[in-house]
Amino acid sequence: MNLMTANLLPINSWFSWASFYKLIGYCNLTLSKGPDVLARDNGFTESDWLPIRAELIGMRALAYFYLVRAFRDVPFNITANDTSVGATDPVPQTSSEAILTFLINDLEAVKDLGMTNYGNDADNHGRFTKNALYTLLADIYMWRAAKNASSDSVAVYGEQSKNDYQKCVECCNYVIAAMNSKMNEE
Repeated sequence: MNLMTANLLPINSWFSWASFYKLIGYCNLTLSKGPDVLARDNGFTESDWLPIRAELIGMRALAYFYLVRAFRDVPFNITANDTSVGATDPVPQTSSEAILTFLINDLEAVKDLGMTNYGNDADNHGRFTKNALYTLLADIYMWRAAKNASSDSVAVYGEQSKNDYQKCVECCNYVIAAMNSKMNEE
């Protein structure tokens, strides 16, 4: 009934951003505290932290990607909120193009740092492995390429759409090769 009457109010859970921003907030907080843990805990090494960091960046990117696909321009924040001060300050909307570009750059920087295997299929399920990072990156490249493929967009973004399609194919080829290699090992 809410959809039929165009109820887009926050009381309609279908249009609430809260769960996405809660996840984004947790990711931002953990990303900001990770270096502190490295400095304090000698048992926690950089090789322990890097795959966790990659997974957090992947989760944050996925949440923002869902928001961008559903709502286009959305509030964008990559810093941890201090819940005692400023957590309720409004965050201005950022263009979907700027967010997608940030997500691509962020994922490109960590795509090879993800875990290839958490031990077994059950533990891998629902986690951001290296293949999941590449898959999300391919999806974002493809989304941005399709969004910018019109003649109006080409006038603004030039060859970006063509390049994004190519990067999508490269990411997909990586995942296909990794999966084929895994099947050959079994």
